[in-house]
Amino acid sequence: MKKTLYLIGCMLTMWACNPSQTTNYSEDFTDGYDYEVETTAPQLSKRSKVSNHSGSSNVEAKIRRTAYINFQTQNTEKTKLLVDECIVECGGIVINEDINNNDRRTTHNLHVHIPAQHLDSFLLRIEAGAMKVDYKEISQEDVTTQHIDLSTRLLNKQELEKKYLQLLTKANNINEILSIERELNQIRSDIESTTQQLAYLNQQIDYSSCRISFYKILPSNIHNGSVMLNALRAGLDNFVSFLMFCIRLWPFWILALIIGIPLYVKRRNKKQCKKS
Repeated sequence: MKKTLYLIGCMLTMWACNPSQTTNYSEDFTDGYDYEVETTAPQLSKRSKVSNHSGSSNVEAKIRRTAYINFQTQNTEKTKLLVDECIVECGGIVINEDINNNDRRTTHNLHVHIPAQHLDSFLLRIEAGAMKVDYKEISQEDVTTQHIDLSTRLLNKQELEKKYLQLLTKANNINEILSIERELNQIRSDIESTTQQLAYLNQQIDYSSCRISFYKILPSNIHNGSVMLNALRAGLDNFVSFLMFCIRLWPFWILALIIGIPLYVKRRNKKQCKKS
């Protein structure tokens, strides 16, 4: 029985390494049980369809989309309210947001995830409130092959887990049980890892990553006034820095006085003696 379980384990491992084939186990190695595992990719849901390499069936393409838009606006506060409203209506999620202010402009940057089916309409709505669109990009990546690969690996691992569970019920001693349990732990770890990868990929497919940047140019009079104010502040800072530098040299000033005063007095006395 131990040899039979060992042979079955080897054949199951070989089957898991080749997910594109259908494997039949004969009665000589399974004690009368006849297993048949058929590997098929699950039906995938997206817009367009592509054929697999066999050409006998179709699966729908899995597309990962990303977008970036940069535009100028007259009122950043109103534009921010419009963007927030569009995000809520589309069922989007704000990932990151920051505001950058300088002498010339005020800039808002947002990173959001938008449901893929609403990405185009979302961009059109916020673009309608723009004064000038500086840059806009929408990119698409076909991840159908990656999705099929993960889905197939997950199905195969799940089927392999079922086979080992059946073997576990036929184990005769502790050593066989422990050996099968070790294999099951490894298989379940692979199933968990593959499930997480597939879930993350599905999230990227269902929610498109969109980066938004909009800005407002400050009026020139405000800009010129701020430049002058900054220049005055910089001059004052430099003057204070110079004073602090001089104060740090106080030991040298004292030394100069100790040496310089006697020399000055001695030289002056010499001049007076020459005149007299």
